[in-house]
Amino acid sequence: QMPVSLVAFLHEYRIGFPVAIDAAADTGDMPKTMTAYGMQGTPTLVLIDSKGYLRAHHFGHVSDLKVGAEIMALMLEAKTEPNSVDYGKDQAEPGSNHERCFASNDQQD
Repeated sequence: QMPVSLVAFLHEYRIGFPVAIDAAADTGDMPKTMTAYGMQGTPTLVLIDSKGYLRAHHFGHVSDLKVGAEIMALMLEAKTEPNSVDYGKDQAEPGSNHERCFASNDQQD
């Protein structure tokens, strides 16, 4: 169940999109998912393609236009080459650590 403070925050800032609550860490301070994806804080946005590959990792605000363009590129890629995607050095394999994924720490205001 969501903490009352989070419910109040979401209401106050009129956040209508889904918000997940990460599982507490077994050790250390960082929650499980944040640790697994190498997240630095919030907000963090990750894009995972239709095959389960982590394709983008952004820390901080990302413009709607940029996110939309990245999603469209992934959709077109999946439509035009569903079985021949080359996961090169800037793209992570499923289950790989965050060091191998494409990372962008753009903070746009």
